[in-house]
Amino acid sequence: MNLADIQEEVPSLNLNFINSIWEQCFKRAIKDAEGEMGKKCSLISLSWQEVFEEESRLFN
Repeated sequence: MNLADIQEEVPSLNLNFINSIWEQCFKRAIKDAEGEMGKKCSLISLSWQEVFEEESRLFN
């Protein structure tokens, strides 16, 4: 299931809403990741493309 599928089921999850919570969610995700890894994260931001469009892998 991708974001478009979810938005179809939950119309209130539109781009304006996502933009309004983006920074808060990013900060929380960084805090959670740092706690799990036991070290600081050097990321200062993530773009829409990095999160939803680019393919990423944890391991090569």
